[in-house]
Order: sequence, then structure tokens, then C-alpha cells
Amino acid sequence: MTSKTIVTPMPPMTTTRPESPSMLSVVAGLAVALVIAAAPLAAAEPGGKPARPSKKPADAPAAAPTAAPADGLSVDLGNGLSMLFARIPAGTFLMGSPETEQGRSTDEGPQHEVTISRPFFMGMLPVTQAQYQEVMGDNPSVTARGGDFPVDNVRWEQAVEFCRKLSKKTGKTVRLPTEAEFEYATRAGTTTRYFYGADAYDIKQLGAYAWTFKDCKNDLQPVGRKRPNPWGLHDTYGMVWQWCSDWYADGYPAGKQTDPQGPETGTERVLRGGAWCVGPHADEDRLGRMLPRSAVRGVTGTWYKWPAPGSVAKLGREYTQVGRIGFRVVVELR
Repeated sequence: MTSKTIVTPMPPMTTTRPESPSMLSVVAGLAVALVIAAAPLAAAEPGGKPARPSKKPADAPAAAPTAAPADGLSVDLGNGLSMLFARIPAGTFLMGSPETEQGRSTDEGPQHEVTISRPFFMGMLPVTQAQYQEVMGDNPSVTARGGDFPVDNVRWEQAVEFCRKLSKKTGKTVRLPTEAEFEYATRAGTTTRYFYGADAYDIKQLGAYAWTFKDCKNDLQPVGRKRPNPWGLHDTYGMVWQWCSDWYADGYPAGKQTDPQGPETGTERVLRGGAWCVGPHADEDRLGRMLPRSAVRGVTGTWYKWPAPGSVAKLGREYTQVGRIGFRVVVELR
């Protein structure tokens, strides 16, 4: 169990040319596949736990949404660009993770009741490079491709300035979400490790809802190409880490809270959502704490500086790594 998730760059992906399989290995592989295909589906487990799914949900990229829901909001940015928002209802939820949750960090507790007293609009997608360019006049992204790729390499101060300029442009109150709002909107009324479930096989489904290290081809991907959560938000898991307005603290205050804003002071700001560069690497992430779960938290500061190939990575504080950090915004309801 770890104390907090430090946002760190991953080492460069290397590929090796696989050896040509022998005819015997091909036949053996086909035989195993036939046995698996013929196996009966597992029944539901005692106590009502979900049965093992017959297959992973289809995770083929789909088109990004082009319109907001009927009760949502579309904000015109000019030059044919708009931002889409889903309406998030007021409500109460359990923030953080239970001590038994797989991959949990200690800074995700104690789990506590939080009330979001007012509905709000939240961006259905992370802010894209095209949207950022239109509002700010530049594109700070490491992977500067424009269009519907998420803006990355964004400092917290730049995200706040984006909100200020967009507020002035539209006459609406635009801001970063609080950490509580981000988790509340991500969970979308669920209480499980992921918003789509929590049994032992849920990690197999993650690729249908999030870009992760396993399927992102070691590169940033366009927004909105994975399945949304129940409230219509895409990429709340595993696209880019996303800024919240709160200062970071190594844990939460105990007791019930209403519309928490985080600590009054601090040295680091909170990140949410995980990023494409984190797990799963195999059946389960080798850095399980960094799996993009509903309760996962991140901070900047310490990062791994990757030295010459073949040597051991050493921890240092020479730099602040923001290359995989973006954001999404909230519009307040009047």
C-alpha cells in the first residue's frame, strides 16, 4: 500500500522482432483457443457477485460525441469549434476508496461522505488542442497535433488562465473542477472500483473505457474514442492526468463534508484520472496503484529520470513532469 501516486514519465517502449512460431506451437495455440471457446460461461457467484464475462467488451474506437445531451450545454468557441458539457446532478456520495480496494493508495482515505449541493455542467471531454489554441492562442503540447487530441504539457496556472479567458469570452463562470466534483462525476452514482464494476475481471474491461499503456501504442490518442461513463463523460480514466482546483493533502479529513474545496494551502495541486502511460501492462498493472480507478489521485514533483539504456532509473527532483497532464472544465449553473 502506498502513500500517494507520483506522476512519472514511463520509459520509452521498445519492441523486439518476435521469432517465427513453429508449426507445433501454432497447432497447440489453436487447440487451447478451441478449448476456451467451448468452455461454459461461469454462473453468478454466491452473494450476487457478477459472473465472469464471456468476453471483454468491444473496445474499437468510436466517433467522438458531436452534440451535448438535451439537458447539457454546448459552448461556441468560434471558428467552428464548440465545447460539450453534461449536466451533473446534485447528490451525495462516498469519496475515496475502502481499505480493501485493490491498488489503493493510503491518500485515498479515509473514505467519507460528501454532498455536492448544486448541479453543474462538466466537460464531456478533456480540453482539446484545437480548443486550447482557439482560446489561448498557442499549443503547449508535447505531442502538438492539434484537432481533437487532448492538450497536454499544461501547467495548473495555464489551465486556470484558460478558464479565466473562456469565462470572459462566453459570459459564463468557467473553472477547474474541485477534486470532489471530479470523483463524483466520474463515479456517476456508482460505488465500485471502476464505474462499470468491481469484480476480479473488471481490469479486463478497462480498455473499453480508457486509453492505457497496454493499448495506446505508447502515444497520445484523440479524445472521445472510448465508452463514456453513465453520465456521458469520456476519458475520465486513462487519457491525460487532469488538473483539479484543490491543493493536495496526503489523505482526507474525516467526517461528512459539503462542497469541499480542499486544503487552504499546499505545495502541489491534485491530479485525477490517470493517464495513457499507466497500466494495465499485463493482466494486472505492475504499478497497480496507478491504475486509473475512480478514486486514484496524482501529484507532480518527483519523477523518474531515465538514464542510459540498461542502467537503473533513479529518483530525482530536477524537473516537474507535466507532459501527460491536461484538464477538463466545469461551467457553473446559474
